[in-house]
Amino acid sequence: FKINEVNIQGPWEVIPVKLDSGAFDWVFNPETARAFKLEETEASKNGLDYAAANGTPIANYGQRVIKGVTGDWAPIHSAVQVAEVKRNLASAMRIVNAGNRIVLDDEGSYIEDKKSGRKIKVKMEKGEFEFEIWVPKPKSTIAEEPLKKKKKKKKKQKKKTDFKNQKGNKFQVH
Repeated sequence: FKINEVNIQGPWEVIPVKLDSGAFDWVFNPETARAFKLEETEASKNGLDYAAANGTPIANYGQRVIKGVTGDWAPIHSAVQVAEVKRNLASAMRIVNAGNRIVLDDEGSYIEDKKSGRKIKVKMEKGEFEFEIWVPKPKSTIAEEPLKKKKKKKKKQKKKTDFKNQKGNKFQVH
């Protein structure tokens, strides 16, 4: 499996998603879930990019609203941010805030909907917790318009917001 590789299974794109306790939002790379329209957000319109834990800026292209199923056939409908990331990330915080419980255990890990009891299997893959989302593959092989940042006018200094994850690692959102 290569970073940013798109895995197509018949009419489906199978998206590996890393469960991330430090992620503020769900963030997918630009090559993922291309059957869904890329929409500008206020942040992407205004040139507000993300920042990696080491401070490196990460281009923000907007968002896609995806609909599909998990590897366990649980329906999923979510807005995911689109940015120059190497792995698709799911925010554990957003999952829990949406009424779910996350259990990470050597005898079986899962995300459980607290109302319905439905579980989505989470597996350990190369030292990281991961689950799959299946979405329709793009209807055409024609690439979207290049995701290039618009030239920006000079603007005021960006406001930075500091966050810490549970391990105490700091990161910033610009």
